[in-house]
Amino acid sequence: MKGVYVTPSKACATGYAIPQSVFKDGIYHRVVLEVLVNTMKKTHSVDRGYRQWVFPSNEVTLVAVWIHCNVGLNNGEPRLLNWEGELELPRSQRCAD
Repeated sequence: MKGVYVTPSKACATGYAIPQSVFKDGIYHRVVLEVLVNTMKKTHSVDRGYRQWVFPSNEVTLVAVWIHCNVGLNNGEPRLLNWEGELELPRSQRCAD
């Protein structure tokens, strides 16, 4: 389903935040985005133990960025070894080199 997936559960959102080593120093961080939505605009609901909703991107407003610094890693947990900024913006919005 196309759209922005959100949840009212902080635990669920944190579970989707993959630990990432941003500065290549072996320290991992998780980033969780806090957003504001009008629940009347949701296009789809999912319940996999936690409530998750899908919204069109123009119906989601960023409120805060929560950075969990120096997080512990669980055995077998996926992780990103370095920051790849070019993956963060659609091609049309990337800065020219």
